[in-house]
Amino acid sequence: MFVKFDCDCVGIVVGNSDPIVIEPCDLNHPECWEPIQFAHRDMGEKTTTPLPPNQVDHYVKAIHRLIGDGYAFRKVQDLLAKPKD
Repeated sequence: MFVKFDCDCVGIVVGNSDPIVIEPCDLNHPECWEPIQFAHRDMGEKTTTPLPPNQVDHYVKAIHRLIGDGYAFRKVQDLLAKPKD
């Protein structure tokens, strides 16, 4: 479930494990070029609020783009690694 913590972090909560924070509240956005982060964090006793569907959609699309970028990067690596005929 995509949630917002009372500290303004945004994350994904699955079961009883530490949440995955994808938008840390303590990240200085102008200095960060990455659209989202992925970090397990102990959020202690912070309360959560489920994100509305439009915000969930935003994060799902951002994750989808990152996955696509990873595939594209591997394709370039494969092309560069092939011997020239």
